Amino acid sequence: MPLSAQLRLPLLHLLLLFIFLHLLLFFHFKAGSLIVRGLIEHLAANAGIEKASTVVFGGGSAGGIGTFYNLRHVEQRLAPSGVPVLGFPVGGFPPQIVNYAGKNAETPEENVTTAGFASHRTLYNATIDPVCGAFYGEADAYKCMVPTLLYPHLKTPIFIAESVFDSVVSCGFAGLPCDKILFTLTSKDVKAWLESYGANLTQNVQQQVVPKAGDGAFIPACFMHTGFTAFHPKIGGVDALSASFAWVQSRLNETAAADQIQNAHLYVEKPCSHPLVPQCNPTCPPFLPKSMQ
Repeated sequence: MPLSAQLRLPLLHLLLLFIFLHLLLFFHFKAGSLIVRGLIEHLAANAGIEKASTVVFGGGSAGGIGTFYNLRHVEQRLAPSGVPVLGFPVGGFPPQIVNYAGKNAETPEENVTTAGFASHRTLYNATIDPVCGAFYGEADAYKCMVPTLLYPHLKTPIFIAESVFDSVVSCGFAGLPCDKILFTLTSKDVKAWLESYGANLTQNVQQQVVPKAGDGAFIPACFMHTGFTAFHPKIGGVDALSASFAWVQSRLNETAAADQIQNAHLYVEKPCSHPLVPQCNPTCPPFLPKSMQ
């Protein structure tokens, strides 16, 4: 059924825009932003998005990072029509990256350390969130390209799905030698780096997401990226799909005050001390080498 027809259904409560622009959103920052804006205009002209009761705007992996970049524009564009907007980034909220420098360290495919975004901003003429950019000033506005530094400046309700140990960030962008399976599973250097990564991730969630009334999160202690399904992983018997849907439903309840739902939709696990790759949750998906992720 065409989207325009779906929007006319009387039982429609939610228009879900889950946009997987991936590398286009992440590494072609300006182009990705223009595509998002063009898509919203297309949906406004052809699919009645301005008549939707709610828009959930999100993406996975690099699209998750792009969600943070573009969320304010989507919300402001639909505000005159009175359409509430929610954010749903998946695998887009890693901590600030410190590259693995232990034994068998690999050269990362891209520089995603915080300092590296200074050159990314220049090279790609990146779109910067205006509120965050004003906070840091022109010289340091590139820091707004780091989701954990941008997040505090966004007021839009957000549900974050993120693993404590992101396998793609670790293996693809931080130099972890994940195709050397035996070494990765047994190396003390790798274990120490992962423990530090997990501690930083959970600290960000506890200090930023938990205190923000009305936001939600699903943070399993797994070594994975965006493979959240109805089967795994689960926290307290709840999967990410069910958790995020319940959060959206709570936001649709216009009578629910933000302070009444604070912490009601937070599923956050802490990293554990594990002799192998830290799959702390027994429902985590199996570890895959980098070439298979």
